[in-house]
Amino acid sequence: MKKTLFLTLSLGLTLSSLYADTYTLKNGLEYTGKISLETDDSYYLLVEEKPGVRKEIAVKKADIESISKSNSGKATRDFILVEKLVPTPDFLSEEDYERAITSVVDPYLEKYPNSLQAKQALAIRKTLAKEQEQVKSGALKINGEFTTEAERITNAYEIDAALLANIISKQARSKNYSEAFVAFAEMADNYKHTLPFEDTLKKAIDLCKNYENEAKQIVSSADDTIEKRDKALDAMTTDTRIRAKQALADEDRAYQAQLTKAKNANNKWLPLNRFHPDVAKQTLSSLRNEQSRLQRLAEESDSIDAGAIYREVWVAFDQNDLDLAKVKIRELSRARVPDQYVGPLEKKLSEAIETRRELEHQKREEEREALEKAREAASLKQAEELDNESE
Repeated sequence: MKKTLFLTLSLGLTLSSLYADTYTLKNGLEYTGKISLETDDSYYLLVEEKPGVRKEIAVKKADIESISKSNSGKATRDFILVEKLVPTPDFLSEEDYERAITSVVDPYLEKYPNSLQAKQALAIRKTLAKEQEQVKSGALKINGEFTTEAERITNAYEIDAALLANIISKQARSKNYSEAFVAFAEMADNYKHTLPFEDTLKKAIDLCKNYENEAKQIVSSADDTIEKRDKALDAMTTDTRIRAKQALADEDRAYQAQLTKAKNANNKWLPLNRFHPDVAKQTLSSLRNEQSRLQRLAEESDSIDAGAIYREVWVAFDQNDLDLAKVKIRELSRARVPDQYVGPLEKKLSEAIETRRELEHQKREEEREALEKAREAASLKQAEELDNESE
């Protein structure tokens, strides 16, 4: 028990020394240590007398010229942001990696080149740079694994659905509900028969409740919010009131621009603002209809996996089974997969069929030529035999 206590205390002292501050006295003496006790007029410092030996000394606050804070503790705290970068999430772009390196890791290494975490930060930077190169070459991280460029092509439909699902999740986490539902509407139109849509549909039902709660809060508190705003403005000095009104005007102008953009796009999912309860009421009406629609979608049995069918088309191409490819492309069309995916496959099939026809024609021509040559050779041989008999 005593041994355990000793080790605990020793470890604590060692860690404390890492983050010790330097106290410079008016008489020129310096002490490096941590405060073990503070009174009204003094600090009791735990300082290292010699390696492995520490003692406590009292220093009058009035005798202190300056205190130099150690940045070791700050380096450890700042490293948390670097450490959180790995393992990296799915679907990061080349630009995402660049921002992580130049905005987080490099500034940390520049600020704390000799910190205890510098080596680990360098390793994290190396990991980010390596993954960035993979993304540059066409790879994409999905479910923690990098796909190749070839895999991205043969699974493009489901990957694009997963990318859109990721955007929806990001918007939801940021509470940008209108943007999330705009993206979900696109997903429902273009990727309904995919696994990512099934997963996102469940989240959208929950998201409706969050969106509804925000809209209800705006409607119920709008009068009080506006009243508080006006009272706060009245209580301000003239200069402060002018600046505050300008800030509010800028906010409203930006909001109106977002609202106009949404309406021009015939978008029923409008951005919300605490000073505009009328828009919130309109959104609540849309949400009631949307919740019913989403529940019906969730209850429908969907046996079509268009992502799998899309991959099967490419397998058929690889096996040169054009008849199977034709059947699977028709299945994609019946599943209402957008033309941006079906069109290139139809073109590839048409080109493959044309190539097959040309090859078959070439083969028939070669067979015909071979048959003619065989006939000519047979005729020549027969003529030679007749000449020999006549002699």
